[in-house]
Amino acid sequence: SPDARKRMILMREQLADHELHVAKYYLNQGADLAAANRAGYLVNQYPQTPAAYEALKIMHKTYQSLGMNKESQEAQAILQANFPNGLQ
Repeated sequence: SPDARKRMILMREQLADHELHVAKYYLNQGADLAAANRAGYLVNQYPQTPAAYEALKIMHKTYQSLGMNKESQEAQAILQANFPNGLQ
């Protein structure tokens, strides 16, 4: 039913938002690797959610600060390919 599909999408977005919240918590605590890992999990598990945009930004930022330039560039490339004008 259409209603059940909408509820499933909403629940999936809520799970992604929770993962994003945890990634931001790690980022604020200075645990860059933990933030990058949590954001990467979000992108892998919930790629079609609005939270994936923020997760990719976190991945780019944290990988850059950790000196992981290849991973940072990959996150940036994915971000630009999927969200060329930012989140709309």
